Amino acid sequence: MAVSAVRAALADGAGDGIELVRFVLFSDEVLAAFEAALASDA
Repeated sequence: MAVSAVRAALADGAGDGIELVRFVLFSDEVLAAFEAALASDA
C-alpha cells in the first residue's frame, strides 16, 4: 500500500527531493502502513 502510494507520487512528479520526503513522512496512509507493519512484527 505505502509502496504504491510512493510510486503514484513519483508518477505525478512529486518525487523531486523534499516533496517526496514530505509526502512519505506526513502521509496518513504511509504512517498507517508503517504502524501496521510494526504491529505485525511485534
